[in-house]
Amino acid sequence: MCPVSRATTRIAKEILRYTKKNPEAADTAEGIALWWLHSKYPLAEVKEALDHLVSQSLLVLVWRRESQRLYRSAEGKEAR
Repeated sequence: MCPVSRATTRIAKEILRYTKKNPEAADTAEGIALWWLHSKYPLAEVKEALDHLVSQSLLVLVWRRESQRLYRSAEGKEAR
């Protein structure tokens, strides 16, 4: 596994904090960048953090329609 940058780690922590406070939240990468992170980071960096969280099984990726990818917390995913 490749090392994770400090920026990716920082963004990932913010995303996890958001999902702890809002456990039912789910959004696209663009929505997360805009609404969860208030456009503080470039979309490419947000996507990198999301990919990292999915690879660590901390977020799950849900396909909605053919091309829309939603991310949400992996906690409690069996109950959904």
